[in-house]
Amino acid sequence: MSAVSEAPRVVSRGVNSHSLSEARFRVKLDWFSCKIDEDVLEDFRALFEELTGLKRSEPAGGFTGLNCGESWGGARLHWSSRPNIEHALVVVPGKWLEALGPAVALQVLRALLEAGGVFTRLDVAADLRGPLAREFAECLEQDLRAGVYLHGDKKWRPDGEFESGTNGNPTTGWQMVIGKRGKSGSGRYIRCYDKGLEQSSKGERGAKPFEWIRWEAEFSKTGNHAQQLAQAIASQRNAKASLAVALSHALGAVDFLEEAEGAGDKNLSRRDRREWWGAAVEAATPRRVKAFRSLPALRNHLRWVQRVCFPAIGRLAEASELPLSGFWKLFEAYVDREKLEPSLSKRGEDQPEAI
Repeated sequence: MSAVSEAPRVVSRGVNSHSLSEARFRVKLDWFSCKIDEDVLEDFRALFEELTGLKRSEPAGGFTGLNCGESWGGARLHWSSRPNIEHALVVVPGKWLEALGPAVALQVLRALLEAGGVFTRLDVAADLRGPLAREFAECLEQDLRAGVYLHGDKKWRPDGEFESGTNGNPTTGWQMVIGKRGKSGSGRYIRCYDKGLEQSSKGERGAKPFEWIRWEAEFSKTGNHAQQLAQAIASQRNAKASLAVALSHALGAVDFLEEAEGAGDKNLSRRDRREWWGAAVEAATPRRVKAFRSLPALRNHLRWVQRVCFPAIGRLAEASELPLSGFWKLFEAYVDREKLEPSLSKRGEDQPEAI
């Protein structure tokens, strides 16, 4: 089964003449962090030295339980001096990626995967600028406040006010948050906010209200989302194709759907996509990463099998008076008889009776 699946189909009621069909997002990888073995730290020191032209790093302090760190122009390596911790962490912020370009971002991402790295976070930023930015923000807020069916995550909140850092006058910001961070979240966390006002609040040159909207999708290790998206991006032939895949997943992280026509109908394939949302994301071909069961969940299932199933299987093995290898062949025939019987017939063996 492929780790990447299509998001629900684009369906709009009536003729799709929504102006957001002209929306075009500019996308970039905005942040990623990846856990690696401490043994490959030197390889990434050499890589960052080559990419940045810096001959030595600067101290960066600790991070997430790792008490040592160094920075290569913003990209950071963290590790622990304690002998019982053998992993390290590579943290690459958006400004560093933006300065060196998408081809370098793809190079670093591939290097991490080739080193056996496990991505713990991967952020994708999609910017919409110009007159359509306001319309997108208004449609988003209107549907969230109206309780429109939100597929992918049902938690949202309005959030955020920014204060100007230039003249002391407060500058009101706008932000909508979808999802939750951490273990209780879905592995997909969305912030849609007025990027221009945020820049103004930092004392940088910004934009007028609702002229620059950013859709920022944060994929985490929950459900293995960050790792799967990193693999999908790295598999592309070049940086342009990798950014297209990143955008399709950023916009496919959630979906805005119409109410079901039939009362109690929970089949998502029969729900139409909201017209404004379908128009805005259609050009990006939204896709979604499937969540994998976490290792703790698998352990819980295994414990259940051991507690409930194995005692009964043991009694059956004892009653069969067969050696263990013979009993398991009998058990296989019960589980998958259609596949097992032809192979036994070809070898001229007796076909075991199903339990």
